[in-house]
Amino acid sequence: MALREIRDEILQADLPLSEEASNMVFGRGNHDAPVFIVGEAPGEDEDREGEPFVGRSGDVLSDGLSQAGLEEGEDTYIANVVKYRPPNNRDPRVDEIQAHAPFLLEQIHAVHPAIIVSLGNTASEFFKGDDEVFSGITQERGETFSVDVHGVEHRVLPTFHPAATLYDASLKDTFIDDLNRVRELI
Repeated sequence: MALREIRDEILQADLPLSEEASNMVFGRGNHDAPVFIVGEAPGEDEDREGEPFVGRSGDVLSDGLSQAGLEEGEDTYIANVVKYRPPNNRDPRVDEIQAHAPFLLEQIHAVHPAIIVSLGNTASEFFKGDDEVFSGITQERGETFSVDVHGVEHRVLPTFHPAATLYDASLKDTFIDDLNRVRELI
């Protein structure tokens, strides 16, 4: 299924959070990107503009990709697990993630990346699934694991969410190191 068709399906679906949000935040980047970056959910800036990672976290992500020698928009496709902003930027609930997840999996299948980068706990835990224990991003970041998306194995590399580096600057070097590892893996 083409990304355009997936977008249309989301807009027609009766998804949790769609009533409270200003915009659906689908994704952006190269439709044939080798790197698929996944965050948890749109924030206020993303909700207003309808694009993922356009606020301060987006600036950190863009800078990190550049430092790692990855060209945003050429080497990357960026999306979130949840397509609508949760109220007051709260974490998405399990039922909301489950309702939105099939669309993310369709996006990944359409782009068919070499590697998926999961940003933060929520996105990383989503890819671990119910069968494996997720020990938290601090413990699991930088180590790849495999995930099956519609019969195709993809490597996932979890790392810190860019917002975490805004609150704790000591994480930025590790975040850049993880993005450098992504470049090496592709």
